[in-house]
Amino acid sequence: MKRITFMLMALAILATGCQKGREFTVTGDLASVGLPDFADSLAIMSEMIDAPLTAAVKNDAFQFEGKVKKPAFAKLTIPGWEDRFSKPFILEEGNIVFQDGYASGTPLNDAINQFYGRIPEILRENRQNPEAGFKALEDAFFSFVALHKNDPCATLAILKSVTLLPADSVVRLIESASPKIQEDENVRAWKAKMQKAQ
Repeated sequence: MKRITFMLMALAILATGCQKGREFTVTGDLASVGLPDFADSLAIMSEMIDAPLTAAVKNDAFQFEGKVKKPAFAKLTIPGWEDRFSKPFILEEGNIVFQDGYASGTPLNDAINQFYGRIPEILRENRQNPEAGFKALEDAFFSFVALHKNDPCATLAILKSVTLLPADSVVRLIESASPKIQEDENVRAWKAKMQKAQ
């Protein structure tokens, strides 16, 4: 009986620890994010945090600290200007740093940045043959989403694809992702727009 009680207590402690989440920091300055310098505060919005986190901007710099249960799609925004000024990134454990308009320093943010860096390379490699370039670009998006179909990298890749791929390709790309990614409100909104554009 004592052993069962001990095991139940250990499980309860473990469960409580898991619910607390993993620590993250998000740092940068307005110029490195690409947001206008009139912002005196910023907010992080994500389904993985209960309410938007806010932080003051001091000398154009900002810092957030918090906990997140698992990696999630997030937006860094100016409160009240969410529709006009926001930067998508992946909220995950670790030290996330905004540089040159993108978040970096954590595994998934670095993975999506590597993918973004590959896009101009693909276009350069195929500048003499635009048809081959389009096919290579489409293949790169589908391969990346297949590799990350259950994590928020897929969401960011899909959002990038709407500026580079035709509507029918974007719809197929979305449909190749996991149901979880397809249910993301941003992905659903773009799917509806792309279906209308076909």
